[in-house]
Amino acid sequence: MTEPDDRSIHTQHISTVHNVPMRVLIRPIPSELDPGKVQSLVETLQALQRETIPAKIIPSTLSDLRTYLGSSTPHLR
Repeated sequence: MTEPDDRSIHTQHISTVHNVPMRVLIRPIPSELDPGKVQSLVETLQALQRETIPAKIIPSTLSDLRTYLGSSTPHLR
C-alpha cells in the first residue's frame, strides 16, 4: 500500500522529496486564455507565499521531456 501523500502512480516508487524553486518550473500545459482561470492561478500562487514547492524528481530523457512539454521544452545540452 502507498503512503497517503503519494498522488501519482508515476512517483509512488520514489521516496525522496526535493524542495524545487518555483521560479525554475516550466508549464507543460497548453496555454489557457480564460482570464478567470489565469487570475485564479495567480492568486493561488501568491497565497502560497513560498519560494519552493515539494516535488519528487522523475529521471527522464530529452525525448520524454519533448513528449510532455512540446514547444515549451527548454534548450538543453
